[in-house]
Amino acid sequence: MKARAVKAGILPPVKMACPYCGGSMRRRDSRYGLFYGCSGYPTCTATVGCHPDGRPLGTPANEPLKKARIEAHAAFDVLWKGKPPPARMKAYEWLAGALGILFTQTHIGMFDQATCERVVELCKARAGKESERCSVSGRSGR
Repeated sequence: MKARAVKAGILPPVKMACPYCGGSMRRRDSRYGLFYGCSGYPTCTATVGCHPDGRPLGTPANEPLKKARIEAHAAFDVLWKGKPPPARMKAYEWLAGALGILFTQTHIGMFDQATCERVVELCKARAGKESERCSVSGRSGR
């Protein structure tokens, strides 16, 4: 593979080990953008996406953890998408409190599988309460 010229604004690759096999995570480019993939591929399929500047979006994940993170995001995003901009920040503040972690640690891309499963439970419960509140307040009592 040819070495690619470093694009303006792209930081040097971060050195990190694969948490599954101990191999090195290598930054690669794909049609979807930059990502880190395990050097043990195809045996190990751990990956993590990148910010536009090349920083990892979270921690490397295998297929079950990727699925859990996607499910956690889907459940969480229901709480804020389609609402005014402060809603996203408030949703993350609520999630941090519900999980008992710092706001700065509230990033689904950093969560393990058990935490993702907890996020789904918490968000579904909260979404249910919000829709219940809306249906109760929508009744005029006429």
